[in-house]
Amino acid sequence: LLNVMGGMDSFDKGSLNVSGTNILKYRSSVLDSLRAEHVGMVFQNYYLLPKETVQENIALTLRMIGIHDEAFIEKRIKTLLSAVNMANFERRKANQLSGGQQQRVAIARALAKDPKIILADEPTGNLDAKNTLEVMRLLKQISKNKLVVVVTHERRLAKHFADHVVEIEDGKIVATSENETEKTIDLTGETDIFLDDFSKQTVLENENDQVKLYSDQKNVPLKARFIIKNKTLYLDIEEGGIDKVVRLDGHAEMTLHEGKRSDARQSAVEAVDAFEDEGLPSNLERTKRKSINYLAVVKTTFNRLLEATRGQKMLFIGFALGAMLIAYAFSSVFNILSIDDADFVEWPQATIEVQFDDDYEAFKALQEHESINSLGITTIHHQARLDMPTLFVGGYMESPTASLRLAPVSLLTSRDIMMGRAPENAFEVVIDREWAQQNILRNRTFVARGVDTLEALMKETFIVEQGELLVSFDIVGISNTGAPVVYSTEAAKMFLQSTILPLESYEAHIDISRGRMIEAPTEIVLPDSLVNPTMDIENGHTMIYNGIERTVVGVYAIEDNGEFIDPNSPIMMLDDIAEIVFTRTMSGYTVRHVYADDVEAARAHLTSLGIDHAYLYETEREIYRNEVLRDAMPSLIFSFFAIGATALSVYFIIRASMLSRIYEIGVFRSLGVKKGDIMKRFALEAIIMTTVSSLIGFIAMTYIIASTNRALGEFVSVGHVSVFSVAVSIVFIYTINVISGVFPVFMLVRKTPAQINTRYDI
Repeated sequence: LLNVMGGMDSFDKGSLNVSGTNILKYRSSVLDSLRAEHVGMVFQNYYLLPKETVQENIALTLRMIGIHDEAFIEKRIKTLLSAVNMANFERRKANQLSGGQQQRVAIARALAKDPKIILADEPTGNLDAKNTLEVMRLLKQISKNKLVVVVTHERRLAKHFADHVVEIEDGKIVATSENETEKTIDLTGETDIFLDDFSKQTVLENENDQVKLYSDQKNVPLKARFIIKNKTLYLDIEEGGIDKVVRLDGHAEMTLHEGKRSDARQSAVEAVDAFEDEGLPSNLERTKRKSINYLAVVKTTFNRLLEATRGQKMLFIGFALGAMLIAYAFSSVFNILSIDDADFVEWPQATIEVQFDDDYEAFKALQEHESINSLGITTIHHQARLDMPTLFVGGYMESPTASLRLAPVSLLTSRDIMMGRAPENAFEVVIDREWAQQNILRNRTFVARGVDTLEALMKETFIVEQGELLVSFDIVGISNTGAPVVYSTEAAKMFLQSTILPLESYEAHIDISRGRMIEAPTEIVLPDSLVNPTMDIENGHTMIYNGIERTVVGVYAIEDNGEFIDPNSPIMMLDDIAEIVFTRTMSGYTVRHVYADDVEAARAHLTSLGIDHAYLYETEREIYRNEVLRDAMPSLIFSFFAIGATALSVYFIIRASMLSRIYEIGVFRSLGVKKGDIMKRFALEAIIMTTVSSLIGFIAMTYIIASTNRALGEFVSVGHVSVFSVAVSIVFIYTINVISGVFPVFMLVRKTPAQINTRYDI
């Protein structure tokens, strides 16, 4: 009943009405506040925190109700302790006090918050007669201004001190009455011996010795001899009137008192009337409730860590190692989640790969759709090769070389060009920064030649070799599209991937030695090496070239300037080159590129035409992601178990700590400390343990990964490390550890305070 009245236990039916507040159902938040602010609990077992001082035990209840002025707290505690005759005991630890002293401190703690109600659960059950009297008279005095409800099995206490008596038997009220007795009390028992109630006879008295005989009976024969030898008293009693001899010392049940038993009864009555109230201020100024002294929790936790056993310290080292695995796992996860385009992109993002089996005209018709920017006339397998003169590097003769992936310059915008300008003719190109990084600036032979920066690259003229054709290109710009390609005009792309030379690119570099220059698409001029004496060039010699009848109208000699050397290539007009290149580059490969301005619209258009296609950006990203995931999977699986093992270890450590401190938790809950505040205490412990173990291991591994990444440069990424990834990983570690640590506490505090106290025998 007292537990229900104090909000420490639930009830099945009925209601609890406290100062006009009617409570129909147990709600811990409501009843915790009620108990913390308006009800002072005095327990049979005191429920003091044994390792805390008297002051800290009382201050706890003041902080619970929002009083944080330390000067006020200290002053009020002194007043309270003076009122319960415990002045100057505030620095004494609770486990250094006697039972009566502890109970008086418990009463002072209950009074500290100026409650409306005092509930006392057998407050004298563990006290001797003297302390029982002191505690009961104190409660009686308190009852002048507050409602005091005392549960006791001793009827004599009720008859002497109570104003109203409710008798309960087997869980039912059997009687209620107003107490109108004379309110006298006899706290003495059979074990108390009052010497003045006995007849006294002096047997021996001299300067050194005194022997007196006290007896409650007459004519009891006593024949005894006292022998003292080596400071040992030997008592020789003849059989007769004495049945038993008991030595009265600290272990004896009997207690000697001077005076008469009736005098002791009378002094108890006078003591109650003589007790004076010290006067305690009420209407306390309260702010936000805060029952946790976080600084004290931190100090206590660090002390526990310093006192940890060798096995516990090894466990903390295990936490650090586990956190290192977690760091590696998270860096791998972020490596997957934050894939950089540079890791997998090989073509511009606008590139769609198509499987095209139809003729050139059908393919060219695709460009008529508004979503498509340009077409890749050649198959994706055709690439050019960039070469530089051979030089001596590292003890070997090496030729700097790199493959060129060509993309149409029409894909570039002015914002894409970070250095230089766009190409203006077929012999100018823009190299993307990503291509330059991968193929030039990381190539030791190019670097040995002095091409180690983008600025140095811009000054170079490169010779591109395609078959027997050598063509020089000027790098006029550096783009920043993220695609490792070289942007060029369609003309450049075509003659680099065909043995047919476009007229518009070569017209300024050839000399017509016979006949004339091309004037129509069906006309062709041949190099000297391909002309035999039987050809009638002047009268229009005809020949089938690329399946079309063409008229040879001239013979040319190419400038021998080291830039354009191809003795076997005819020259035609550009309009025919596209179809020729499309046809000649088939060779069993039908996969080509479509470059889109609107990828989704272009894909929808290709689907409507029944053309198989794939968006290369998505395809390459998925392939790369799967490769990274496959490589990282073993470490992820291992790290998953490490996370589980760490969380489980934290759970058992906190649980062990909780089990050893259930008494403390029971005290907090009994006083009205909220469940959330208790969980915060243990959460703070988990945070501190994580900081001195897991966090250290995590930081160490993160540093190793970051250092390895710097050492390897951009060639290989061991794991992704960034401010965001580190922050997320740390939050994850703390969250897992705190949840694991708080969970057992959460399961405990779900029970009512009474259930905690009963189940764990507090």
